[in-house]
Amino acid sequence: MLVKDVEFSETLESLLFPPSSKINEDRIQRIYDIFIKNLVSTSHLFNKRTENIKKKFKPTAECEEAKTDSTSTEETKEEKASGIIAETNEESKKKWASHALSLNSPFEITTSLKNTIHSISKTIQEQWKEYLDLVMLVPHQLAGMLLENFNKTRAHTFKQFVRQVQMNAVAFPFMAAHNVASEHQSLAKVVRSEITTKFAYGYSIKELSMFGKIDEVPVLFEEVFTRSELPLVKSDSGKYEGNLFIFVHGFQATSLNMRTMKNVMLLRFPEIQTLCASSNDEDTEGNIETMAGNLANEISTHIKKWLADTPLHKIFFFGHSLGGIIIRAALPRLGKYKDKMQTFITFSTPHLGCLYQSSKLIGAGMWLLKKWNTSKSLEQLEMSDSKTLTETFMYKLSLMEGLGWFKNVVLVSSFLDQYSPYESARIEIGKKHESNAEYVRMANNILSQIKAQALHRIDVGFNIKKSTINSFIGREAHLQFLENETLLKLLAYRYASTFLNCWIYLLSLIHIC
Repeated sequence: MLVKDVEFSETLESLLFPPSSKINEDRIQRIYDIFIKNLVSTSHLFNKRTENIKKKFKPTAECEEAKTDSTSTEETKEEKASGIIAETNEESKKKWASHALSLNSPFEITTSLKNTIHSISKTIQEQWKEYLDLVMLVPHQLAGMLLENFNKTRAHTFKQFVRQVQMNAVAFPFMAAHNVASEHQSLAKVVRSEITTKFAYGYSIKELSMFGKIDEVPVLFEEVFTRSELPLVKSDSGKYEGNLFIFVHGFQATSLNMRTMKNVMLLRFPEIQTLCASSNDEDTEGNIETMAGNLANEISTHIKKWLADTPLHKIFFFGHSLGGIIIRAALPRLGKYKDKMQTFITFSTPHLGCLYQSSKLIGAGMWLLKKWNTSKSLEQLEMSDSKTLTETFMYKLSLMEGLGWFKNVVLVSSFLDQYSPYESARIEIGKKHESNAEYVRMANNILSQIKAQALHRIDVGFNIKKSTINSFIGREAHLQFLENETLLKLLAYRYASTFLNCWIYLLSLIHIC
């Protein structure tokens, strides 16, 4: 043994066994926990990950050649580690403790500890080399596996912001339920306080990238309605090639306003094709039917140009505000793709028009815009384009085919949004609408096309702190659907199956406060 090794062992001995200390099982086990436990766990982790790569990707014979040096010394490694690297840490601990107690000398125990650390460290170094050899053989497959694990971790982390109540329902009525917004808003403060307490000592960089400020993260209250005769089916593939995500902007907006939503979806589903529709960037105040024609032509052209070499798999629509109406009006023109329709999700889209405005200030503003700019689209949304409600564009739209093609229809709304009528965005009939038989029939026309297990309602309550003119008039929540990146990440990661599963037999009403 070299002089330096002897000096190191003596120094380590003085730290582990100060004067008057005794050699007993408790001290030996604590020494193991401090110096050896993490090393053994790391070695086990490398073994597990290496075996997972071999099983999942089955590298070729080239892999065997690449790791010849490490595998040839496998038995030697086990001997050098003195049998310490066992199947579990507990077994390792018992083996080393038994060996150390048998020595009955602080110096010999210290020397054995040093040799064990050295042997396991060398084993880990060899395992790391073998692991890197495998990585070089299957880099893309491994990156995909790591991304999949990352996505699962994100979805699990977001779970703490969800409070779920399971209910049983054979059918889902379109009549509006009792108002739970105030109840959930109060409960959200309690939930957010619990989460803030949990992160009182700070949180990791990874969590910071997910949430931003904890007190600004939405809290989800989810009521899940299940059909007992229908089983829950898991995700079918997890591959996204050939899936086309189409983003359609709303009134007086452009395709640039949909970039945040598109980027979040690309982060979650990196292999998808995307289209931020721009055919109506110049004018959203014209006839909705004309805008629908523009959108349908743009989609057909995009598919022919960009999906010529990759077969079109599924189509997913994301519409904000008026964009959701334009998509619905465009669907009959896209009938040749009806077998490809997967998910239709709208953010604060007035599916039942703006006949019943919740804010007189917004109603007056829309009337002024309609008169000042002679806006045809606002006239159609307010259902004032005909004296007879059944002759209006919105009523005729309720009779058009298209929504029944989708496996998922997701209606995202906010009770804080005064810009788009709340019940209209959720396709619900409240007490103030019950006396209007034609209006009720219009809602029924739309919902009768959608299968109960396909319908999802998400109600969002943003924690808006800043005071602006938009928050004063109730428009801030309307814009938050485009700007609140945390909400979009939460939806993309926590409810990824809603976007991509072939069949989800869950009927969800989700309230985010």
